[in-house]
Amino acid sequence: MKDGVPQVTRQSLIPGGSVELTHENLFGDSQSLSLSLSSSDWRNPAADLGYQLSYTEPFYAPNTTRNVQVFNTRKMSPVFTPGAESDVPPVFVDRFGAKAWTSHTGGQDNKVEHNLLLQQISTVDENGQAVVKGTKVARGYYADNGPPTTLSGTGKDTSLSYQGFAAMDNVQFVNGNQLGTRMLLQVRQAGQVQRMIVRFETSMVIDQRVPHGRS
Repeated sequence: MKDGVPQVTRQSLIPGGSVELTHENLFGDSQSLSLSLSSSDWRNPAADLGYQLSYTEPFYAPNTTRNVQVFNTRKMSPVFTPGAESDVPPVFVDRFGAKAWTSHTGGQDNKVEHNLLLQQISTVDENGQAVVKGTKVARGYYADNGPPTTLSGTGKDTSLSYQGFAAMDNVQFVNGNQLGTRMLLQVRQAGQVQRMIVRFETSMVIDQRVPHGRS
């Protein structure tokens, strides 16, 4: 948009987007199955086609579900394909993996989730070949002596991560004021299967709402 007038460019005319199909109550007991396909250019979807297949069903307790998801995405790396150096061959980041989690909701906005994610992360070129190091332009020539594109240095990493999330929320509106306490707890632990690099993160937020003039 320029001076309030929409600008039509060649890039804006490329057909892209996503399509999602969902089947609710698949086996007659509140199971659901959904498939999502996305691409930035439907004329050549193989270049960055992403898909996501998800299945949800009730679990052992009321208001609890167990979920499974298989996904694949391909996005251009903003780190190894900077816009200022348009001559640098593009590097794509492929993510293929599976996610399993349980979710429990109760009360007003109370929620507890446990997630387990296994994924393979690869850096490839336009032809799907592995890219191990970043490419630089030196004196008009390509030099693949940049930093490694993955932690393992092979162009392909496999990671396993766990994430736990809990939210306890009893905030209510009383006479135009928000009253109550909102507590959020998040735990995340990830391990690099090839290098055994482990990260552990914990965060907790407590937000207590009281009326103005009170403590």
